[in-house]
Amino acid sequence: MRKNYVQFFQELNSYEFYLTHDVKYDDRLPSWSQDGKKILWQRTEIGKDDWKIYTADIAIPTSSSPSTIDPRLENVKQLTNGPDDTDNSWTWDENILSSRTGNGVIPNIFLLVDGKWHRVTNSGKEDGAPSQSPNIKWIAFESHILGKESQSDIWIIKNSLINDSSNSTNTIQINNLPDLSDRNIQIPKIELGSSFQLQFAGEFDKSIDVDVYDLDLYDTNKALVDELHTKGKKVICYINVGAWEDWRSDKDDFPKEVIGNDYDGWLGEKWLDIRQVDKLAPIIEKRFDLCKDKGFDGIEPDNINGFENPTGFQLTYEDQLRYNKWLSEQAHERGLSIGLKNTEQQAKDLIDYYDYALLEGCFVGNWCEELRIFTENGKQVFMIEYTDTEVDFRKACEKANKLGFTALLKNRNLDSFIQKC
Repeated sequence: MRKNYVQFFQELNSYEFYLTHDVKYDDRLPSWSQDGKKILWQRTEIGKDDWKIYTADIAIPTSSSPSTIDPRLENVKQLTNGPDDTDNSWTWDENILSSRTGNGVIPNIFLLVDGKWHRVTNSGKEDGAPSQSPNIKWIAFESHILGKESQSDIWIIKNSLINDSSNSTNTIQINNLPDLSDRNIQIPKIELGSSFQLQFAGEFDKSIDVDVYDLDLYDTNKALVDELHTKGKKVICYINVGAWEDWRSDKDDFPKEVIGNDYDGWLGEKWLDIRQVDKLAPIIEKRFDLCKDKGFDGIEPDNINGFENPTGFQLTYEDQLRYNKWLSEQAHERGLSIGLKNTEQQAKDLIDYYDYALLEGCFVGNWCEELRIFTENGKQVFMIEYTDTEVDFRKACEKANKLGFTALLKNRNLDSFIQKC
């Protein structure tokens, strides 16, 4: 096969040359700069799906060059740190477009200008293969709903970095787009061994002194969050991201087609079709924004295991994984931590995306071991057992201590009652 390939080039009075040839790397998608002096490509280590973008000067022999000199790359530079940057292309004004995952979740289109990345799309869909129009004012890209088998369409979007009032089409001005060049946003860390209380019913009990409080997003005001912060406490907001609730102020914002079966055992709740992220995104993001605006440190996302339940939708493991990764990205972009709740099957796939874990009834259900991976990676696990299960809480505490979890006993209505180990 190699011999025939070379012969084909020779028949065209041409030759092939290696520009990259390192057995350690998988190099793909080369793209020339407009002046023909540089090349851009995506690279990952063999066996890994962790693409980064590289650039280099390309030296092409001239008629005066010695015949022994082949085309080669010089000044090779790594432009990005991943975790997944692909579909790179040069723009007509010598900037760079890429499909990249922000915090490692859903690919959107980004534009690199003066060393800083700026988000161009944020649709809740998978966006890729960006290409800029010659007048640099439009960007075309492919986009499809999350899922490998979804239909992909071609879209265009106006380049918001361009100032139309400028007389020069080559003038770039940043118009208040978020600068996402720094991926190391500081996420409030919940330390291993932190004490914990969650209360969603009744007047907040200030006499209970713990390190971390978990409170309802809507029922908690900013003043209380600020007060707890003055005492050195961390505060997490509860948000239902997988089920519709008929008492929430934004209940009418949910399209009918995303609302599914009743959530058995929880009056007024119905499961959501988490495959339709494009329709859920504006609502969930607004809730996350409110969480940030009130000063919370993190999010407790409820019902992120719909794929295990009779939702009325044919949700798969992969559907849930994509949604759960998207939730992580949205929290982290706002500087909020996020906890993995009751989704033990996906713990290994989500350990790098979630900052702590919260488990309900894992002892009586005999699945606590599945979350050991969190404490083994230095991440806190809160373990809640309920009084209505007649659990042997002493034995539950023994289990928690063995695994490095923080366990507590609560009433099912999540009032202020608490029993610690």
